Amino acid sequence: MARRIFTIVVALVTSASTISFVFDSRAAAQPLGYFSDVRPVAGLEGPWRDESPWVSDDGLRMYFNSERPNVGSNIQTDKRDIWMATRDSTSSAFDDFTKIESVSVDGASDHYPFLYDDELRLHFTSDRDGGATTYVSTRATRNDDWSAPEAIALGLAAPPDSRAAGIRFTDDRLTAVFSGSVGANGTNSDLFIATRESVDDSFGAPLPITDVNAANREDWHPYITGNGLALFYSRAEPGYLRPDIYVSIRSSTSQDFGTPQRLELAFPGSDNLHFQAATFDPFLTTDWPKSGSKIYFTSANSSADFDIYEATWTTVPEPAALGMITVLIFVLSSMRPHPSSKA
Repeated sequence: MARRIFTIVVALVTSASTISFVFDSRAAAQPLGYFSDVRPVAGLEGPWRDESPWVSDDGLRMYFNSERPNVGSNIQTDKRDIWMATRDSTSSAFDDFTKIESVSVDGASDHYPFLYDDELRLHFTSDRDGGATTYVSTRATRNDDWSAPEAIALGLAAPPDSRAAGIRFTDDRLTAVFSGSVGANGTNSDLFIATRESVDDSFGAPLPITDVNAANREDWHPYITGNGLALFYSRAEPGYLRPDIYVSIRSSTSQDFGTPQRLELAFPGSDNLHFQAATFDPFLTTDWPKSGSKIYFTSANSSADFDIYEATWTTVPEPAALGMITVLIFVLSSMRPHPSSKA
């Protein structure tokens, strides 16, 4: 029995040392864990260009933008529209697809949907005004149609001299992040952050997130977690070539974001999410970093075939917790009578 306990202790010490070595350099607020089981979202594996997922808390509804054909047609559109997909359970495929007609404009690209207030408010980005502008649409209940979209100002130059896209909010709606650029060509996209004192106030002037933005790179489509501590976003070479997902962590909302890292490097042990030519548009379920929570994202291996993927998060125990288990086992083993003391 003593040999068995010794083996367990050695194994736990080895495990604790290994995990400690991997995670010592991580930010204090950075969760311990990894993403795995990368797969296409069932029901959206078709040939259409599907991007920018937003998923409801129960996992049964997904909003996304797509160039898939309109109902009754088999010809892919050349502009993006906002669509909703539904399914009966999280173990089944999405099988019912609806174009959100009330917010769509023929000849314009509408994309980056984001919902909040119990899915009664919808933000999205559109080029219907010649640039890239954020719009908001509302409804009284989930069964109602969406209202006519209204443009909202995000504090950059007026379109078409600027582009502002992909707005996302923290849970308290006091912090907003989005990507933007000044200049009609829309290059050199950076991430911006804006704050306000209450939901009844207007947001203050947006500030570039200088700790995250990289020179000569396109940083766009951010996702900020509900507590405001983790910022996921897309980064690409100029011209949005070879995009990948990055993450930056901070310990409190009063601190700056830490050094950005590519997703797999930030969370050692993760499966390779950069397995195709392009990986971007991150969205995390609101329960992250709980085990079983998910990241959804867009991935593509050509300019025509864009699909939405998912990966599942697994939590790793804190090294300190493993150390306590080791000490506890050691103490318990020392309290056992030694064989030589028996009568």
